[in-house]
Formats: sequence, C-alpha cells, structure tokens
Amino acid sequence: MGKNFEGPIRIGLIGCGRMGFHHAEQLLKQQQVGITVLYDAVPDNAERLKNEFHLSAKVVQDIKECADQSLIDACIISSPTGLHYEQTRLFLEAGIAVLCEKPLAHRREEILELIELTERTQTPLTIAYQRRSSSEYRTLRREVLSGKWGKVGSISGAY
Repeated sequence: MGKNFEGPIRIGLIGCGRMGFHHAEQLLKQQQVGITVLYDAVPDNAERLKNEFHLSAKVVQDIKECADQSLIDACIISSPTGLHYEQTRLFLEAGIAVLCEKPLAHRREEILELIELTERTQTPLTIAYQRRSSSEYRTLRREVLSGKWGKVGSISGAY
C-alpha cells in the first residue's frame, strides 16, 4: 500500500452480493480495518449491505470513483466474474492493493498483463480461492477448532 496513514486500513468492497456480505462480516471482526467504500452495479445491493452492517461507508455508483487513494487503501473484488479483469486493472493502475475472488480473468493474456502490472506498480494482488466446502479443508478446520493442536497461528500447504 506504500503510504503511511493513521487508523484502520480503508477497504473498498466491490460487489455487494453474497460474497460481499461475507467479506464485510469478516472484515468487521478486525479492528485494524474499516470499510469505507461500497460499489455494486446494482446500487440497491450496496445500500442493503451498508444498512445491514450499519456502515458509514460511502456508496458510489461509478467504479472509477472507488479507485481514489484518498478513499481506500485496498479493495476486495467479489463482483461477477466477467468484471474481474477490468476492475482489477483499474485498481492496480491506481496503486490500490487488490484481493480478487477467483478467477482473476478469463484469458491467460489478461492474467499475464495483471501480473506485469502488479510488478510494475509494486501493488499487491491476491486471488481468493474458496475451498471451505472441500472435505480436506473441512477436516482441517475441525482439527484446528478441536484445540488438539494448541493455538494455531498459521497453516501452509501444497499439493
């Protein structure tokens, strides 16, 4: 994010449907994070999320308004898949860190362009790939929550 600021990390939620609600719920559990901007192609979705969580976030109707570093430090993109590439590119070009739900783009060339852009701008880009319904992750979760392994601070894995 590359700048000094006081207070919480300001997050923009891009896409305020089911996953937007999930991300809002998780973010609100974190003291160091504040949701400051909401965007959805259907403005009523953003308003509903704002009201549901009693947020003071600004609801914007033009996504380009979200890509303003005076409003957010990072964003979470959980809009429809076909919008991921363009939206991710917009935020990376603005120097705003991105967490994008999978897939990042439809075409390999678009993905390579976003990788080059994140390297050139030194802007963090992460892809969220939800596997919470997979049996191995449900088993891992059950094990961690059992307390059998003590306090777990981090888990790494590879296939």
